[in-house]
Amino acid sequence: MIPTKEEIQDSLKTVIHYLSMEYPTHTLDRLQNIIERINDSNQVQKEIAVNIEYKRPSDMNPNETLGIFIEDDNDVIVTIYNEEKGTSQVQFCTSVGGGKSLETRKALIGVAKAIIRDSDQIIK
Repeated sequence: MIPTKEEIQDSLKTVIHYLSMEYPTHTLDRLQNIIERINDSNQVQKEIAVNIEYKRPSDMNPNETLGIFIEDDNDVIVTIYNEEKGTSQVQFCTSVGGGKSLETRKALIGVAKAIIRDSDQIIK
């Protein structure tokens, strides 16, 4: 049976408690960082559905659309669709996946939420 994220988080807290008696602070900081990333992952999936692309057409060009796709591992892929020029994508990963733009990633999740608020429905 695969443990849930909550079970992993509880286990890590227990490990940190016991390790704090024997190991240097930097090891504990890394474990605390892991717990924070698990919390972030849980929070994203509670706030917005994953594995859905949220799209919003451009206000100025009907041939352009912005797409925000949140993968099940919480990476965010931004796509610009242009009927004349094709598509362009950039991806922002979680820190577990090597991401270096964590605040940008969080802001893009906020953009996806704004698209939901701006749209009567998701454009598929």
